[in-house]
Amino acid sequence: TSMLFHLLGFQLLIFCLITPVRCFQIPKPSLGRSSSYSTLSSTRNDEDEDGLDSIRRRRLIVSSLIASTGATAAAALFRPTPAALAADTETTITTPLLKTLKTSDFILPPLDDRQYLYKVLDENLLRVILVSDPDSKEVACCMNVHVGACSDGAIQGLAHFQEHMLFLGTAEYPQEDSFERFLSLNGGSSNAYTASEDTVYYFTMESPSKFQEGLQRFGSFFINPLFTESATGRELNAINSEHAKNVQSDSFRIYQLNKGRANNNHPFHHFFTGNYETLRDSVS
Repeated sequence: TSMLFHLLGFQLLIFCLITPVRCFQIPKPSLGRSSSYSTLSSTRNDEDEDGLDSIRRRRLIVSSLIASTGATAAAALFRPTPAALAADTETTITTPLLKTLKTSDFILPPLDDRQYLYKVLDENLLRVILVSDPDSKEVACCMNVHVGACSDGAIQGLAHFQEHMLFLGTAEYPQEDSFERFLSLNGGSSNAYTASEDTVYYFTMESPSKFQEGLQRFGSFFINPLFTESATGRELNAINSEHAKNVQSDSFRIYQLNKGRANNNHPFHHFFTGNYETLRDSVS
């Protein structure tokens, strides 16, 4: 944990999951979610049962919404107390709302028995959520960088291109396949995606004893990436091939059609994937 807390030198949001995220479990009918609830509650205190059911349903809805909006909604997981709000009303990153939160401060589904810890680091204002599940057989980490394709500027597809490049060597680990070989040796895998306003990187592995080294390798992506000339050429080819594949996909065609109808001056109107024309020809 101490390695994680001092790993990165600038503001990012990181999830260190001591387990992979499990699917939200829908409570059994006995908990009052089925159409037979009115019959079940007739033998109990109606007021208490209705209140408990309402709280459970609200927690499940809120948690589901958080999950559907992705990593950037992580800060909404906690429930600040009135005292905390009165003591610190600023919500900007320069003055974090809350510095430490434990499991009891989170809004969780009723059947979620994992342990949570939220911290804002003094050194770099990194916001960290640790999640522990003793039943898990994997360890995992996810990093959300709050910069996405809408920040491409004049070079359309630049954020997506950078997402690819971060995996291909760092100053500490210069070999391009170093991270993938490390994960393969420890039963792991990695991936990433670029959204409109966020870029998300993550990895999993089955060797808890190697997790600290995995964090150090992963963290170097965001501190000293190499962006070598040879890797640049290959990833341009990879992104152009990805675009060619997407052209055949109805879902991508509809998505791009919707983007094309947006305001021409808005970043959402731009081409997010990138290809030879936007990433090579237009900047050469």
